[in-house]
Amino acid sequence: MSLATLPFAYLGWHYSIALRDFAIIAHNSLVFIYHFFSLPILLRTFFSPWRRLGESYKKGFYPGAWLETFILNVIMRLLGIFFRFWLVVFGLLALLVDVVLIILALLLWLVLPFAIIVLFVTGLNLLIS
Repeated sequence: MSLATLPFAYLGWHYSIALRDFAIIAHNSLVFIYHFFSLPILLRTFFSPWRRLGESYKKGFYPGAWLETFILNVIMRLLGIFFRFWLVVFGLLALLVDVVLIILALLLWLVLPFAIIVLFVTGLNLLIS
């Protein structure tokens, strides 16, 4: 490959193979965050007790024990709702931040070859003048 064809080969790679690889990396990043926060599982088990903590009801007629168990199970479900809500919020926020960063990186990647040329020409003009 001659030195004259190097810029064209680079631009061909930059806007074809590298963009395809960028799309694959962006997809993998989004899938990772989606699975890291387990969003479908969190939403499916939203009203379940936290970490499956809870008591089973005693057999027989024990109103005090029944009330204790009921209150404990309600508290565990409320804790589960609270923690899962915040995990879902953080997961969606992480996905949003990832999408914004992917868009910014893509725009930077598309503009970068032209920015290099502009900066090079500007530097030459500063040296000459």
